[in-house]
Amino acid sequence: VHGGSFSTPHSNMSTFKNAYKGRSHKERSQPSARKKLGLLEKHKDYVQRAQNYHKKQQKLKLLRRKAEQKNPNEFYTRMVNGKLKEDGTHADRKDDIGIIPEETLKLLKTQDANYLSLKQQVEAKKIESLKSNLHFIGASDSANQHTVFVDDKLEAKKFDAAEYFDTVPELASRTHNRPRKDDLLSSDFQSMEATPQELKKSNKRRLEKYTELEQRMKRIQKISNTQQELQLHRNLMTKGRRKKVKDRQDGRPPVYKWKSDRKK
Repeated sequence: VHGGSFSTPHSNMSTFKNAYKGRSHKERSQPSARKKLGLLEKHKDYVQRAQNYHKKQQKLKLLRRKAEQKNPNEFYTRMVNGKLKEDGTHADRKDDIGIIPEETLKLLKTQDANYLSLKQQVEAKKIESLKSNLHFIGASDSANQHTVFVDDKLEAKKFDAAEYFDTVPELASRTHNRPRKDDLLSSDFQSMEATPQELKKSNKRRLEKYTELEQRMKRIQKISNTQQELQLHRNLMTKGRRKKVKDRQDGRPPVYKWKSDRKK
């Protein structure tokens, strides 16, 4: 043979043996005479059952070894934090071991109250700053009212807001930025008239400020509720008989009433 490769009958035979997997032997099913005994266990079922059995045996062996090698004098935290009752069950200790003293708790709660008071002052200053820069346009549920006193009912019926405020009828219903007719005719006011794009940006900035103000007012309310909660905890740590007169509602702590003790 000149050049190239060639294969022998032996190599073809080995390749065929590797490719041919042979005949698959099927396991027989349960004979009809033994149908009442259920399905006949196959080899794969036996393998699964054997693995489960050996796994449980290994676990039992490990637990048995731990029980045999356990040191009765070995320390663990449950010896301190728990106790054995008369019926043989374990329970948590009710003594003061590992519990923070009441004086330390009062001091910690006082520090928390001081921190909340500081945050409340900061939020109050920011709210006042926002209020001073904003007109509360539609912020409250009740609309702003301008009361005008007249002499009699007839004059009240003939009352014209535009004429009284010296402005055009389109601006009479405004509660802010209500220019007079002379201001509207002046050249200075006409030159100060804003474009639609500027009005859109101004309204957007005003809406953002109102949103920030609303969020800060909610935040200061939460801080106030937390302060009341801390003060209630400090009061409950003191002596004296008390009685709950109002349950917790709307995020506010419950209300207790202490019985007045006669001072000696």
